[in-house]
Amino acid sequence: MTDRPWFERPAVEKACTTFFLVFFAALVLPDAVSELVSAPSWWHVAKAAACVVLVAYAGTAFVRAWFLGGSARSTRRTPALDPAEVPRADVDTAVASAPSRVMAVKALRETHPGLGLREASLLVDAARRPPTDGP
Repeated sequence: MTDRPWFERPAVEKACTTFFLVFFAALVLPDAVSELVSAPSWWHVAKAAACVVLVAYAGTAFVRAWFLGGSARSTRRTPALDPAEVPRADVDTAVASAPSRVMAVKALRETHPGLGLREASLLVDAARRPPTDGP
């Protein structure tokens, strides 16, 4: 079974974009244009312009679904990175180069994209903490 929701499946995406394009291009747009030609008003101009924009959007979604392999949203995720795999030198560099804790966490996560926010902040906090002497 797939781990994607039903609405992100390629067949559903192709069917929905096709329906959306046909609905607006064949049914709504001609009606809006004929109203604009027969009785020009600001309302009919706005309605026709909105229909043209929606047909253009539906066309790009149709091309994306049928010919470019799916939605524009990337479904690839960066695999999680274990904080123990992050070199101490990278953490020290991020802390030294950033003026604040937030910027250090951001720099560390840019260097290691699979690192989570919580893990990066714990690494930065551990690097910023002064060493303690004691038993």
